[in-house]
Amino acid sequence: MLPGGDYGFPHNPHGTNAWDAELFVKDYGFTPAEALRALTQYGGQMVIMQNGRFHKRDRAVS
Repeated sequence: MLPGGDYGFPHNPHGTNAWDAELFVKDYGFTPAEALRALTQYGGQMVIMQNGRFHKRDRAVS
């Protein structure tokens, strides 16, 4: 499970990732460390860069 992006738009303003982390811990049972990994590491693992452009991976990374 991954949190929302950090790009920001009217219904999800930029800078709400701390709120996402809190939800992951309180509502979904993640430890604080797991929530931080979901907010940082896992999103990067879900994309690959080819020819200077990001592409979605075909499968999940464990």
